[in-house]
Amino acid sequence: NSRRGCLFANKLNMRKIFLITDRNLTLSDSIARYTIDLAEGLSRQNFGVTIFSTEEAKRKDYILQNGVKYVSGLPKVSENAIFHFQFTFSQRLHTKFFLKNLEKLKNKSIVTLHVTPEYAEIMDQKREMETILKGLSYANTPILTFSNYAKYDLKRFMISNCHVVYPGLNLDRYKKFLRDSTKKEKQILVVASNPEKSFVQKVKGFNFLEIIKNKYKNFKIKEVINLSFDDYLREMAKSQFYIALSGVEHYGLAIIDAYNLLAIPIYTNEGGLTEAVYGKGITITIKEEIVLPDTLSYNMQIARENYTFSVRQHPIEKHVKNIISLYETI
Repeated sequence: NSRRGCLFANKLNMRKIFLITDRNLTLSDSIARYTIDLAEGLSRQNFGVTIFSTEEAKRKDYILQNGVKYVSGLPKVSENAIFHFQFTFSQRLHTKFFLKNLEKLKNKSIVTLHVTPEYAEIMDQKREMETILKGLSYANTPILTFSNYAKYDLKRFMISNCHVVYPGLNLDRYKKFLRDSTKKEKQILVVASNPEKSFVQKVKGFNFLEIIKNKYKNFKIKEVINLSFDDYLREMAKSQFYIALSGVEHYGLAIIDAYNLLAIPIYTNEGGLTEAVYGKGITITIKEEIVLPDTLSYNMQIARENYTFSVRQHPIEKHVKNIISLYETI
């Protein structure tokens, strides 16, 4: 086994790894941030990594570490490389490139799906989703998901070559904000459109934020949108609680942020969030009505247990090892 591992490592070192996305270099976007952290993590393992971006998200505020290349555009399909695509179910230039070159990309591509089929159906992307999944199924392309929930959801569409790898991020990014987490405010953080009002009203039929504000009047409800990455982490560090409402989340990378900055998640007991939170949060049950605790009380011991769990579960180094094992199956 060790000899086989060495041979594979040599093979990977000779082949390039292309991370292909529609996002630009920003830590403020979760898919872009994951791609950056994966690229830098692979680079630290001495693999040659290039991020290719179609740049349909124009915000660019990050400089890659030495060893990772960035190219605006798409690679040549003839390149001897591992083509690792980062997909949602929106048809973008990179998804069209993949679907157009299914035969040529066989046996050298892998796809990370950052959303679930259930989410695509809610967002009226069913036709786009089915086109992408049909192509993935035809080529038998390995699919990476971040939760068992996402994997089981894909089974509805006869997707079998699917692998669950819990996500990892560069946890060093939190260090300079930990000091802020020692000065917690009675604050519940709501980031951007999470919980998205259209999602709540369309799918659940509730105005969730109004319910939260009326129920927990002794807390400040901090709604933020389009913050810089540093300001976002600073607000997370100051907050006692973070709201993660979506019931169709593939995992919830913001849960990792909350855990590492000692904010306790308030979350719906549905979807991939149940795997991300690992039972250490405030559960929201949504049936005929929203069921919430009558009072909220911040528990530093639980917050520290969450922090310890995340340090063990979510380092990018652990995730990279699992990704390399998946590359071996291509």
